[in-house]
Amino acid sequence: MIVESRRRSGLRPDRRWRHPDSNRTPGERAMRVAAYVPCFNAGRLLEQVLAALAAQTRRPDEIIVVDDGSTDESAAIAERAGARVIRHARNRGIAAARNSARRGTTAEVLVGLDADAIAAPDYVERVLATFHRDRRLSGVCGRLVEAHTVLLPDLWRSVHMRQHHGETAFDQPRICFGSVSSFRTAALDAVGGWQERFRTNHEDVDLTQRLYAAGHRIAYGPDCLARHQRRDTAASVLAGFWHWYAPAGRERGHFTSWRSLVEERLEAVTWGIFSYRARHDVERYRPHLVGLTALLPAAMSLGDLSEMGAPRASADRLVSRFRERLRAAGASEYVGEMAESVLNDVRDALFSGDSHPSPVGAEAFIDAFGTVAARRLPDDRAFWSRVEASLARLDLEQRHREQDARSFRVVLANPPWHTTERQGVRAGSRWPFTLDRRGDAPVPRYVPFPFFLSQAARLLSDHGRPNAIVDAIAEGLSYDEFHERVVGYQPAVIVMETAAASFDNDRRIWRGLRAALPETRLILCGPHATARCGEILAEVPEIDLVLIGEYEQTLLDVTARLESGHRLTDQKGIAYRSGGRIVDNGRPEPVPFDAVGASDRLRLPLFNYRDPFSDLPEPMAQLMATRGCPYECSFCQWPQVFYERRKIQRRSVERVFAEVRELVERFGFRSIYFDDDMFSPGGEWIERFAELIERHGMDVEWAIMARADTFQDHEWRIMAAAGLRAVKFGVESGDQAMVDAMGKRLKLERLRGTVRLCRELGIRVHLTFTVGLPGETHASLAETRRLILELLPESLQISRAMPLPGTAFEEWALQNGAISSRDVNRLDGFALSILHHHDLTAGEIDAFIRETYAEYRLARTLAAAPEEAAA
Repeated sequence: MIVESRRRSGLRPDRRWRHPDSNRTPGERAMRVAAYVPCFNAGRLLEQVLAALAAQTRRPDEIIVVDDGSTDESAAIAERAGARVIRHARNRGIAAARNSARRGTTAEVLVGLDADAIAAPDYVERVLATFHRDRRLSGVCGRLVEAHTVLLPDLWRSVHMRQHHGETAFDQPRICFGSVSSFRTAALDAVGGWQERFRTNHEDVDLTQRLYAAGHRIAYGPDCLARHQRRDTAASVLAGFWHWYAPAGRERGHFTSWRSLVEERLEAVTWGIFSYRARHDVERYRPHLVGLTALLPAAMSLGDLSEMGAPRASADRLVSRFRERLRAAGASEYVGEMAESVLNDVRDALFSGDSHPSPVGAEAFIDAFGTVAARRLPDDRAFWSRVEASLARLDLEQRHREQDARSFRVVLANPPWHTTERQGVRAGSRWPFTLDRRGDAPVPRYVPFPFFLSQAARLLSDHGRPNAIVDAIAEGLSYDEFHERVVGYQPAVIVMETAAASFDNDRRIWRGLRAALPETRLILCGPHATARCGEILAEVPEIDLVLIGEYEQTLLDVTARLESGHRLTDQKGIAYRSGGRIVDNGRPEPVPFDAVGASDRLRLPLFNYRDPFSDLPEPMAQLMATRGCPYECSFCQWPQVFYERRKIQRRSVERVFAEVRELVERFGFRSIYFDDDMFSPGGEWIERFAELIERHGMDVEWAIMARADTFQDHEWRIMAAAGLRAVKFGVESGDQAMVDAMGKRLKLERLRGTVRLCRELGIRVHLTFTVGLPGETHASLAETRRLILELLPESLQISRAMPLPGTAFEEWALQNGAISSRDVNRLDGFALSILHHHDLTAGEIDAFIRETYAEYRLARTLAAAPEEAAA
């Protein structure tokens, strides 16, 4: 039974809901549009969905809500909003609701939006524009993006239950997703509308296939955008995934008997889906999702048992069998416990509290499940380490759910930075730059760990302040994906690192965020923001505040004041606007590095961070044992700009070792790289660290960023015995006079001796050189090349000198005309040189780098040939 409700209001299909004719094309004046929302107990979001439709730039001629037997206030909410309500006396399913909308209108175009999809303001306008571009089209598929992707279940849904086809328009998409589908009503009538046997899912797949079979055309329009407001738990997203795939199984007869379930569905479908998606999680740089993917076979099989009418006891036995197989495959006890906890919640969502005995078919199915699991579950420790890290993140999020529900939330972000040809790295890098893009990989081949952002996030969490940390570069997010994630979190504060080379890129991001979140505070941090805080605040109206220097504690203090409404006038470590002027409150009070705490790794894609030098085994984790540098290199920005004092601070050896141990023993990392400004924790620290490694039998290679003149020979030997296998030395030049002039205070003869010792101890050497510093000449470049070919390190980096803001080198470059002020946004040392010396052009510096790399590679090849022959 269908009952229709009509009320006089602004949503009636009268002239109040039509654009003036002057604002429409002739085709638009002739095209009548109805928007409809199928609804079952959707009151929580329905009001927002209808408000978005009412505010369209091209308003629908009528708005229909099909109330499919709701027991909540959905119908009343729709009526109050002025929609025309079509009521079903009982719940008949999504396809029947769509058909009721089709039969209930005379409009030429039917625009459908699900009851949890909020349309962008120009959604209807863009749908109609797509129809007008090609009048042969029968349908337009919009793009439904997930509004909430901070928490793991929602992020998993955005990847594995995606309801869009990307950011590029094309014709004949495989599915015209029902949640954002628009059709000419004549085309729907021609194929008989939606098949009503599909009550919850698959009606859109079926309709798409029938339209194509009848010769119709559909376009995918990514600019027809709506935002999905769904929020999931681990259990609900896994149960929802089963509901997605169940209708196709019913169509194919998978559930007609226990035998068909085993022979046609169990391995080919259930375990096939798991293998495909788990592989893609790892290969497409999404290992943080693989924990939920690993539970898919059991979750889908629980759904299959419920479909066949098996009792709850059968579900319990399947979960128990899956945990046994996890243990046999090499998963940890923790993984087994988390799997059982999540799957029990899935069981509760799918099964009633019955207690009748399991049928023989169910027992045979469970036995077959265990047999297939033994064959299909990976026995790879690396895979299960990633699963453990993913489930540990899920566990952490579940424990913080109440905290995250608070309204004053903070986003800490390393925003995206890429083009079609290049990918940039920023947070965590002392020298932000771009690299050539490698194929279609969304993540660069080198990704530094964002130490300051992650430690600030951990500090906020430890003090009960809800926050999200988003490293768009390490996660490979597009600009749209980053924007949607940040906006969907609805933060009160956004904190972002920026850099000179990425500043124009970043500013476009800030503008988009400011437009979407006008009341949110936008805060910049990092070395570049510190060096240019006054200029940024004067020139960039989107930015409200700049954090100066090491900002972890400052951010904690600032967020506490902002939430409580306290003034910032006496808050150290910030710069801001006040009364038309820029106020700089000076440096923050120094906080001991050990008091800052560990990094928040679990909420980041921790397996995507890598520094591929000297052939260290992967996965590699990056840590800092010390912070700071007492030396005075003219080009180095962090000690000159970022740190309060030119001294080394160190973390306790016990805390560092505990972090190393967890990364190695729990999460399977095979190497550790201490990316300190200069690793120099002291002789006692090194001896204690080596003792802890030996006592616990740690099998891990590690590497350090160090100077060649700060360790005694016996300290090198201690570290080598404890697993040190690689070292980075900054040399900068092969000309001693150049080294002295830049303030490095390094004797090249000492470097030569240290490199020889490292070779004797089996420590691979990576050398970095910086060319184009003050005083560089053709002669000094020749000395640099000679030194490189003499030492012939296992790996090499030659960087272009970049006068980073706030450094003595920048001051020299500006005073001597080596760079103009307009060049400071081009400080990308892996692109092209921008310095102009009296004796050297930028082109000559670039040529030196190319030629020296070529000679080095040839020399390495020739040196390796006798060794390979001897082997």
